[in-house]
This record gives sequence, C-alpha cells and structure tokens, in this order.
Amino acid sequence: MITSVVVVLVLPLFLTDGRHWSAVAGHTLPYRAWLRLVDVNYSPMAFPWTVGGAWTVYVVWACAACAVAVTSVHLRDQ
Repeated sequence: MITSVVVVLVLPLFLTDGRHWSAVAGHTLPYRAWLRLVDVNYSPMAFPWTVGGAWTVYVVWACAACAVAVTSVHLRDQ
C-alpha cells in the first residue's frame, strides 16, 4: 500500500523534465500521462512525448495490475 502511494503520488513530484533520465522516468507514471492527455495547449519540452505514448502508459499499468492480481490470488489460494 505504501509503495503504491509513493510511486503514484510522491514520485512524480521529484521527477522533472530537465534531464533525459528524469523525463523518461516521469513519462512512465500515470500522473504524467494524464497531464499529457489533458494539456490542451501542449508546449514543446526538451524531451517531448506523444499522446500515443501516454495511452501506452495506461495500457501497461493496467496489464501490470492484472498480472499482479492474478499472480497474488493464485499464490495465496493454494
């Protein structure tokens, strides 16, 4: 529970678009994907990404959540 809160809510606060590694790490988080999708006046950044990339982030997070749920239920209910 704590790890989920840190990854989803706290980690995006520390990642900036000023450095390449930080921008790439930030682009893999759902919060940044949401900001990219709702930004009407998208201003170019040093390390831009696409709307398709933002949707891909949501697909990967959903698939990862399903995989964790299936694995944990399978391991717990033996």
